[in-house]
Amino acid sequence: MPGDLSKGRVMAAIRNNIYRYRYPLMLIIWMLFIFILSTDLGSETHTMGWTSKLIRYLFPDISAHGLKLASKIIRKAAHVTEYAVMAFLLAGTLRSLFSIYGRKLAAGTVVICAAFAGLDEFHQGFAGTRTPLISDVFIDICGAALGVLIFTVWYSKVSTYRIYSRARLRDNKPGRR
Repeated sequence: MPGDLSKGRVMAAIRNNIYRYRYPLMLIIWMLFIFILSTDLGSETHTMGWTSKLIRYLFPDISAHGLKLASKIIRKAAHVTEYAVMAFLLAGTLRSLFSIYGRKLAAGTVVICAAFAGLDEFHQGFAGTRTPLISDVFIDICGAALGVLIFTVWYSKVSTYRIYSRARLRDNKPGRR
């Protein structure tokens, strides 16, 4: 019957939807994570304890000035990392849901991440122990650019592998030489 769906077709449809929406779901979770870190929980007073323990464990003879500098480097590296991950997930979302490619994908991803970074810093202004800094927005934009670059390289490798694998499977079917 034309309207009848077999179990295999239903499972394939479910699998395709899960595949299509995996980036948006992970992106929403990651943006919530960034939003939570913008509150008092992500302030230097709350994170200094574990970062200073880690730094002192790795460098037992570090001075107080060195500890403060290392902590600042870790915090700025966290900005780059969190926005690189966000850009990677956002690029995957734009590609899978809206079929955006190339320069439009890169530019759109960086612009959206920059807007979110600005809102993130604005949100930090409402937390008592957080200070919104325009320099953090620029660091976040650099992280977003890095994330787009990583996504582009990764996706080109995955696409090349998929094309190669499909061609190899097609060529290895029985009856073909």
